[in-house]
Amino acid sequence: MVLEYKLKAKMAGSVSLALILGMITSLFLADLSPSKAWQIVQPLLSLLCGVAFITACWFNLGAKGRSKAWLLLLVFNVIGLAIIITLKDQSHLPDLAEHGK
Repeated sequence: MVLEYKLKAKMAGSVSLALILGMITSLFLADLSPSKAWQIVQPLLSLLCGVAFITACWFNLGAKGRSKAWLLLLVFNVIGLAIIITLKDQSHLPDLAEHGK
C-alpha cells in the first residue's frame, strides 16, 4: 500500500466517523426537538460527513493502486463499500511497516 494515501484515508475516515457521532450526540443533547439553528447545521454536517466519507474511499483506492472509477460502486451503499474494502492491493510498492521503518 502507498503509505501516504493510507494515512490520509485513515484521517478522512476518522473525520467522517467523528461527524456522525457528533450528529447523533447533538440530537440526544437537543432532546430530540430540533431548533431552527439545527435545521441549518444538520444538512451541513451531513454534507461534510459525506464528503469526508468519499474522500476516505478515494484515498483508500489510491493506497491500493486502484482506479478512482471504483468510487462508482458507492452508489450501491454498503455493498459497494464492502467491495471497495475487499479489493486487493495492486500498488506494487513495499509497505514501510513490513521493513520496520
